Amino acid sequence: MDLDRAEKFYTDVVGLRLIVKGRVPGGMFLKIGLYHHLGLFLPTQSKAVLPQRETVDSYPRVAFVLSPQEFDRAAAKVKLACSVVSEIEEKGISGGERGIAFIDSEGNIMEIFKGENTNPIGLGHIHFDTTALDEAISFYADVLNLEVVERDREKAILAIPGGQAVVLHQVDQLCDVTKTHYDERHFAFNVGDGDFHAIVDKLHRKGIKEADELGGGVSRNPGDLATYFKDPTNGIYLQLFNRNSKAFSEKYGFVVDGG
Repeated sequence: MDLDRAEKFYTDVVGLRLIVKGRVPGGMFLKIGLYHHLGLFLPTQSKAVLPQRETVDSYPRVAFVLSPQEFDRAAAKVKLACSVVSEIEEKGISGGERGIAFIDSEGNIMEIFKGENTNPIGLGHIHFDTTALDEAISFYADVLNLEVVERDREKAILAIPGGQAVVLHQVDQLCDVTKTHYDERHFAFNVGDGDFHAIVDKLHRKGIKEADELGGGVSRNPGDLATYFKDPTNGIYLQLFNRNSKAFSEKYGFVVDGG
């Protein structure tokens, strides 16, 4: 909702680093450790406003994993900066033994967890709600090739090859934020060229529309592959991209050391 406020929160409180701001219409990108990045955008097209939320029991949610030292530092800052904070434990998630969930400065629900080593901050997992858990599992497993590592009647955890996870939650009704359309909101996966084409072929066979309709092919380099499509069980946009976060960051002059 406010880029300057969001930048201050994510750099000062969570510990991300600014990649670029101003050159991206209505938004900015911040580096998450070595391997991931976060985009924050004003709702310039949809003019949508995040519904007011008073608890962290909603979706979507994004979780970061930090080193023990950085977790303690960030957790203390989050507790001072956020009015809604809750201690949590994510059963079935590696490194999910100790964490906190909070509503950030803009109304997004985020999580941070205490890792077991000195690795820099990274993306841990993402939570989505769905009204059709079996269909959602089939979509992520059969189309995106994610591995189901745990499931019950209410939840499924699917492993992403890079070490992260997608957590799917069965709900009777999608939460207000999931149902609200934001042109800029999407969750991106980095894949190789062969996997990109194989997944697009599966989308076509299932009759799922895919196109670079959000990015519009703007600023694509020769050899770049990118497409967007919707999770058919909740309407959230997903992206496939064959360029990793390091290459993306270096495009804007941000040098990534070590990854």
